[in-house]
Amino acid sequence: MARKKFIFALDGVLQLRRHEADQARRVLAGASQRCQEQAQRLQAAEQALQATAQPSMLRTLNPHQLRQHEAYSQQLKRERDAARRALRQCRQEEAKARQLVLERHRAEESLSTLRTSQAHAHRREQRQQEIRTQDEQTASRHSQPRHLRP
Repeated sequence: MARKKFIFALDGVLQLRRHEADQARRVLAGASQRCQEQAQRLQAAEQALQATAQPSMLRTLNPHQLRQHEAYSQQLKRERDAARRALRQCRQEEAKARQLVLERHRAEESLSTLRTSQAHAHRREQRQQEIRTQDEQTASRHSQPRHLRP
């Protein structure tokens, strides 16, 4: 008996869900990379600010240089604060991307599970059909008179 091939009616939807999950993972990877770069910028800004706060250097400055140094320090603080805000924003975007990956993965996983269970049910039905066919053939052979059996 020829077996019927299993056809999952939602294969197109499953492929779409897989594509969406892959796309969400790429977005998350990009967001993670941007956050890592932003964290490095923040660290560089904090190091630059710390470098300007050495007291031994400040003692040798005249009043004009001291004002310039103070202005430069304020600029570095503004840059550091901006880097902190940017990192906070980046981490929020990364969290949203991570949540989207989870949602897409769940959608893909549920369809994949449905496909697997339907494929198992299909194979089980095929085996049962083969057994019924064999039983019918065996019953029909034994119901024939001996002289007509092959």
